[in-house]
Amino acid sequence: MDSTNLKQALAALSIPHNHTSIGLTNLLSTSSLYQTLFLNHRLPPHGFTDTQIHLLLYQLSILDTNNSPRRCGVGEREARIYSSIVSNRHFGMGHGIGRSGDLCEP
Repeated sequence: MDSTNLKQALAALSIPHNHTSIGLTNLLSTSSLYQTLFLNHRLPPHGFTDTQIHLLLYQLSILDTNNSPRRCGVGEREARIYSSIVSNRHFGMGHGIGRSGDLCEP
């Protein structure tokens, strides 16, 4: 969701503009830190907060096929996490590693 759509969605919830503008500023600045990390391969000069690290890890976990609500992997290396406590501890990342230990193995 881009910032314009997000502004409209927050306005529809009757959240005061002064609150949403601060929140959007924080969200956009965090997004800009992630862009610096991925595009420039550099950490931000003042590092990430714990909340920013958690958000990034959860966003990356969305890329794991195990976390798709529309599919259920049944391969031998698919993650099977029964406990939500364990899932939260690993930020939703649970995909198995290939038999060789190679993360890139198909």
